[in-house]
Amino acid sequence: MNALLLKEFNISLRLALPLMAALLAEVGLQVIDGVMLGYFGVHALAAGALAITISIVIIVSLLGITTAAGVLIAEAHATNDISRMTRYWQHTLYLIGIVSIPIMLLYAYANHIFIFFHQNPDVVKIAQLYLWGDLWCVPAVLAYIFCKEIFTCLEKTKIIMIVAAIALPLKVAINYVVIFGIFGFPKLGVFGIGLTGALVSWLMFLATIMYGLSEPTFAKILKAKLLPLENKIFMSIIKLGTPICLQGFFEATLFLVAAIMMGWINPIDQAAHQIVMQYVDLAFLLALGFSQVAAIRVAKFSAINDVASIKRTAQANALLTILISGCFVTIFVFAKMPLIWLFTHSREADPLLVTTTQSFFSVAAAFVCFDSLKLLTTCLLRGLKDTFVPMLLGLAAYWGIGISSAYVFAFVFHWEGVGIWCGIALGIFIAAVILWLRWRRQFNKLII
Repeated sequence: MNALLLKEFNISLRLALPLMAALLAEVGLQVIDGVMLGYFGVHALAAGALAITISIVIIVSLLGITTAAGVLIAEAHATNDISRMTRYWQHTLYLIGIVSIPIMLLYAYANHIFIFFHQNPDVVKIAQLYLWGDLWCVPAVLAYIFCKEIFTCLEKTKIIMIVAAIALPLKVAINYVVIFGIFGFPKLGVFGIGLTGALVSWLMFLATIMYGLSEPTFAKILKAKLLPLENKIFMSIIKLGTPICLQGFFEATLFLVAAIMMGWINPIDQAAHQIVMQYVDLAFLLALGFSQVAAIRVAKFSAINDVASIKRTAQANALLTILISGCFVTIFVFAKMPLIWLFTHSREADPLLVTTTQSFFSVAAAFVCFDSLKLLTTCLLRGLKDTFVPMLLGLAAYWGIGISSAYVFAFVFHWEGVGIWCGIALGIFIAAVILWLRWRRQFNKLII
């Protein structure tokens, strides 16, 4: 490993490790929700497969707005253009506010969607209670994620780790208070789990803003006067962000459809799917730490036409991503039972639930390898502003292959829940391969 590549490796670690710690804490917030739902039984766990998955679908689909703005701000920062950074900051917050309203309405009436897809009525009732509380987190989560993009650009990622680390125990404490009605508070049950998530999300966003006032560049952005709305700025974010949103939507709905199809089998498979997805989300978010750093640094180097640095960034973060996915493969293969016990709260849990979850983990071990590679190449392409073609490739892989093969494996070949997992793994594998080939092609164009 040459000196420059080693330096890039160290920079990626320095920036990504706080992000990964933050993402670990953030996914821990979801895991806490899943663990808390486990106290209410199998139907509540199955409800989490619907409610938490649809929340992830929405947030992942809207990340295109914050990701696109982050890339544009990184380019402006590379040339020290504070005015342009301020415009992107303000216009992105406007967009977040606008899109949050219909999404919150969707959360409020999600039960009609679940019933339309023939889900268990008892499961739907619990899922809707969770979403009624959770709907208030939508604008806060998006705004907080946008702040993370800016701090990554400014190479100030430690604050994100600190905020998330504080939020985790805070979520646990508030959850216990409102779920079980401790200290005289009303007993809110499943609704309280969702409501607590919204409260903690707003506190995380406000904490990052408070710190931003002490960071010179971010403080200039925050203290700048409100600038007039510019269609050109809106359109630049929308043009770059829309394909990212659609690509995220195509991938996220792959998992939502999987959760719905699990419900067509039985609540046991749906509950097992929810358990495994919590850990798959953890693997995804940790790999996302390196991928986000790669996207921001590629955008910076692209702005100044530094092809050699782009190559080093891709190589360093690819190695780190492989190491992360390898760790999760090992855990999924050799440590299934402790992962399951965390959600069932008992070593004498339903034997069928345990057996089903174990079989899902076996497929998920292969899945996380493909997913990590797919995520990295997607973010590298975003750093080059290549989003439209990857969106089309994602549509073909996730829906054309993933969903269709999941249905065939589960209900034609009668593999049931394992078949659904095999189908989504196949879709992600195809996406990883074609996106990597796309990245190689786009990078070679830079060399010519």
